Amino acid sequence: MSQPSEAELKVTLFKILEIAYRNDENLTASIMRSQHPFTLIITSNGTATLSGKTGKLIYSVSKETQSIGFDFKFASFQFFGAQNGLLRYGASITIGFTSITFRGSLDVEKFIFECSGLVCIAARLLKDRKKQIDEAIHKSMR
Repeated sequence: MSQPSEAELKVTLFKILEIAYRNDENLTASIMRSQHPFTLIITSNGTATLSGKTGKLIYSVSKETQSIGFDFKFASFQFFGAQNGLLRYGASITIGFTSITFRGSLDVEKFIFECSGLVCIAARLLKDRKKQIDEAIHKSMR
């Protein structure tokens, strides 16, 4: 079996962060939006731990780690605090006997507006609220 690409690993990371939102939207948003560093650790049994200064969330991602089809062992992501809406991170992932490291960044606001949890839905509604009010007024004037 070939090793996953960096892009595949990043997509899996973002899916795992979205699962955190589904488990505890307020805490996950608080951790991700803070100006403080935080970590995401994923063990081979599929336990994910998202922890930072504002709290700690432990949740299961065993289906996701099994479904990617790799001999997943361990992952550690260090996030360096949101600045100007961008969250920088570094990752170290062990698959089989190989360790893969990479760095990247995530647009926090875009991620929150794209996710599917209730807080994410509410955020999208609030963002478009003025437009919705304007459209409702416009429709009522006809």
